[in-house]
Amino acid sequence: MKIPFGQRLGLFATILPLLVQTTLHAQSFSTDIAPKPILKVMQNVADWQLAHPSTHKRTDWTQGAGDAGFMALAGISGDAKYR
Repeated sequence: MKIPFGQRLGLFATILPLLVQTTLHAQSFSTDIAPKPILKVMQNVADWQLAHPSTHKRTDWTQGAGDAGFMALAGISGDAKYR
């Protein structure tokens, strides 16, 4: 279905302020971010993923993204189980 230009422009004009407000709001919390809680969340996510292996093919792009994430986590956490 083709959406007329006027409707697309109206939709964009409606969404743009929401995106700007959300971005500005998210940036206001950037000073509250601390490395240790983030590392803990990353480890919790990785532990869940290790307990629930992916069912995608080994050649699927998601496997590569997951492997890269595990290797990055192994480098910053110091825990060899993520290798």
